[in-house]
Amino acid sequence: MSSADGRNARGLFKLPLFTMELSVQEGDRYILVVAEGMENKRIGDAETGIDAYLLDTQNPRAGRKDLTLGRFDEISDAAISRNGDVVFSNMINQAHPDGIYLITSQEVHTPIPKVEKLFDGPAGYVDWAPNGDDIAFSNRDGIFLLNIFTRQVSLIVAGDNFRPVFSPDGKHLAFFTREFSQNQLKRTYGISIVDLHAPADVKQLKIKKGSFPQYITWSADGRYIAYALYDSQDRLSCFAVRVNGGKQHIPIFRAFEGGLRTFEWTRKKYFPTNVLTTTWAELRASGLTGVGYE
Repeated sequence: MSSADGRNARGLFKLPLFTMELSVQEGDRYILVVAEGMENKRIGDAETGIDAYLLDTQNPRAGRKDLTLGRFDEISDAAISRNGDVVFSNMINQAHPDGIYLITSQEVHTPIPKVEKLFDGPAGYVDWAPNGDDIAFSNRDGIFLLNIFTRQVSLIVAGDNFRPVFSPDGKHLAFFTREFSQNQLKRTYGISIVDLHAPADVKQLKIKKGSFPQYITWSADGRYIAYALYDSQDRLSCFAVRVNGGKQHIPIFRAFEGGLRTFEWTRKKYFPTNVLTTTWAELRASGLTGVGYE
C-alpha cells in the first residue's frame, strides 16, 4: 500500500508468487491476483503454473487462497466484483484463447470452487462493471460487453484495442488502442474512452511516444487515468493523465526503483489521521485534487 509518490509504501502480503494482474474489490476487503508460482523449496509452498489467488486484507495472516488450483492452462486476467464474484479468462498452451469463467461469491471460499463457463471464445483482459451484471473483455476483434445473466455479447468498439477498464460510475470504458504503420513495422499506442450510452462517441488521449503500454486504471474519483508503460529504452514508468483533457502526463510512483507493472487505487484509510498519509501527494502538487485516494 502506497501513496502515488511511492515514498510511504508498506507491505500487505509477501507471497512466493510473481503477480501478473491485480484487481481490488470495491470496499477493499479482497484483492484478487493472477500470479505464477515461484520456486521456494525452503518454505515448501511453491506453486507451479498461472492461477488466480484471493487475498483477504482483513486477515493477511491467512495467506493466499488458490481459486483455480492448476485446473486451467494459463489464466490471462481476472477481476473481482463488488459482490465478491470472480471472473477470469483462460489461455490454452499460450496460444489458443479458451474463454471466460465465473466463480460466484458463494463458491469462492469452498475448498475447490465450482467454476462456470460464461463465454466460449477468444478473450484476453476482463473487467467487472460496477453493477456486477456485465463484464468487459477484449480480443483481436475489439472491445465487448458480456451480460452474466443473459450471456449476451455486444461489440462496443471494433479494432485493435485491448485492456478495457470501467470508470467508477460504470458509464465509460477506457482502453488502449494500437495502430500499425503501412509497412507494419512501427506501432503507436494511445488511450481511448468510450461512452457506453453512445458507443460512437470515442475520446482519444495520447500517451508517451515510443513506448509499450503495460497497465491502465481509473483513479477512484474518475477524474484521471493512470497507466504504466515501457519506454523506448525498455524502462518501466507510471503516469496519470486527466480524463477531461490536458497534455501533461504526471509521473507517479517515482520512488519505486524499476517502476510498477501493476497497481490499483483504493479509498481505504490505513492510518488514524484526519488527513490521510496515503494520498495522491505528488499528483496534488501537480494540480490534481484526488485527496483521500491511495
